[in-house]
Amino acid sequence: MADADNLFKFQFEFITDYLADITEKLTKKIKLLAVRVLIEKSFSNEELDIITRYNFANLLIKETLLETTKIFNLYLKSYWEASKGIKECVQTELNDLETVSDYIQFNFDRLDDLKENVSNKIDLEQNHIFKVLTIVTVCISLPTFIAGIYGMNFKDIPELKLEHGYPIIIFVMLLSAVLPYLYFKRKKWLK
Repeated sequence: MADADNLFKFQFEFITDYLADITEKLTKKIKLLAVRVLIEKSFSNEELDIITRYNFANLLIKETLLETTKIFNLYLKSYWEASKGIKECVQTELNDLETVSDYIQFNFDRLDDLKENVSNKIDLEQNHIFKVLTIVTVCISLPTFIAGIYGMNFKDIPELKLEHGYPIIIFVMLLSAVLPYLYFKRKKWLK
């Protein structure tokens, strides 16, 4: 009977240790990803895919843990005659599974934080790109507007009769491009 008890204990302990080991391996991968994203600030859209993959793996571990916990609890509630040592072993393993569950929840929290961090950084980069596009649009649109007006075929454009009309208009066009640039530079939209 002692050999059968040891076999059952081994199986219960093996399952718990296996879940702890795969949770620990995933936790190490998540920590490495966190270091790369948060400390080294090296990230791309690929990190979001990695986070999703790790989240799914963590979810599978959590699902397995829940099913295992359910089976262990059913075993404890069963009317099957088992030695006191086996039931104590199962109770100990349930406590260990609870600790593993805490690590899994911590992994979910860390992955959520990483995903939010990467998304925020990508949003900041996109905002910078839109700022630059806005500045370029403003700097180009005013000179284009002036050129459009003087490109029309009207007979009565007073500046055409001035001796320095053409250079004045070129200067106004350049000024209308430079002033918005300087304004945005002063507002620190440009780095």
